[in-house]
Amino acid sequence: MRVLSWIVGRCRGTHSHREPLGWMPEFEDMHWQGLEFGAISTPASHIDRSAWERELKLHDELFAKLRTSCRKL
Repeated sequence: MRVLSWIVGRCRGTHSHREPLGWMPEFEDMHWQGLEFGAISTPASHIDRSAWERELKLHDELFAKLRTSCRKL
């Protein structure tokens, strides 16, 4: 529900920033009540850009292998 609330809020002017996975909310625009972490220790809203770039390269390698395998069939 927290993310859905933010999505609806984006239509009403909440803030976001561009990340490799798409638009991410600013910390203050999410409802964090009842959770035990703050803005500084929030791994849920942080994306490690270099880790995702490595992951996407692995996806490319996998799809290339799958294309090769399918051609042999």
